[in-house]
Amino acid sequence: MCIQYGRDLYVSASLAEIAEKYLEHLPKEVTALVTTGSSGHALASAMLVLADQRGRGLRHFVIRKPGEEAHGGPWIYPCRVDRVTFAIVDDFISMGDTIKRILAEIAKYGGEELFDLRCILVERIDLPRQRRVDRLGKRIMEKVIEVNPPTKTTVERGKVGDGKGA
Repeated sequence: MCIQYGRDLYVSASLAEIAEKYLEHLPKEVTALVTTGSSGHALASAMLVLADQRGRGLRHFVIRKPGEEAHGGPWIYPCRVDRVTFAIVDDFISMGDTIKRILAEIAKYGGEELFDLRCILVERIDLPRQRRVDRLGKRIMEKVIEVNPPTKTTVERGKVGDGKGA
């Protein structure tokens, strides 16, 4: 399934299906999801509900986008923060700016002492392989899990990245 905006993230049946697929790829040791932007928030919210129904408690840390006005600070998070093993959740990686912004914010609020990045869950990566490594670094790209990696057919149609996966 390829996420279609205006259809999949905001319609309960398709959002549940996508969230289920993301949960299948979420490592058991992950205790929190970190997101920024409406796509990530929608996915994480659905994942939280489905995980809770299965007896798995997860927390959700929201990092606001720059310039976003709301009460509180740049983060919305559970009040008590101890060491957290987390996954970044988003729909896709284009240029990697979202991941870079999340990691920069985490560095400001405890960094690796409090936050252990286990994986980055995305449906797909739209950035060619070498540019991914150049922009995000090999250590980060090794943590990316494509929930719906491109097939030869989707690449031939010109829909996504370079078809080489993460």
